[in-house]
Amino acid sequence: MATGMITEAGLYRLLTWLSPAFPVGAYTYSHGIEKAVEAGLIRDAETLRRWIEAIVVRGAGRLDAAFFCAAWRAVGDDDKGALAQAAEWADAMRATREMALESAAQGQAFLDTLQAAWPEARLLRWTAALKATGRPPAYAIAVGVAAAVAMLPLRQTLVAYLHAY
Repeated sequence: MATGMITEAGLYRLLTWLSPAFPVGAYTYSHGIEKAVEAGLIRDAETLRRWIEAIVVRGAGRLDAAFFCAAWRAVGDDDKGALAQAAEWADAMRATREMALESAAQGQAFLDTLQAAWPEARLLRWTAALKATGRPPAYAIAVGVAAAVAMLPLRQTLVAYLHAY
């Protein structure tokens, strides 16, 4: 698997996948930021920074980073069992039904778009492995699988994923 620096072609692909314009509906989800603003929990740059840090470092972003890495490694190790375990964890670790729906909707939209635009045989194989789990494809799992199939380096790709998150 790719562990070095990301190539320009890989960077271009990654920026496309993680763009707000990529059709996964990410722009419709905010992890409750609007409600936090209305409630006065976010009122300036510092409280916004703390809110985002909590989500990424101690909240759903941290969990998604773990799921992303597990999926990336499962593909790299050619281990469908490990991918199934990661998909199960990602499905089970959603705090609310809304968060589960968000992740599953984005994951499926991501995979559907990739399959239409980039029908790569290895991607189709791993997408079938995800489908065989009977679980919805969490967004982090879907992007982790695609990144591994595209041989994008884990660390740099994860940083980009969390930035987009």
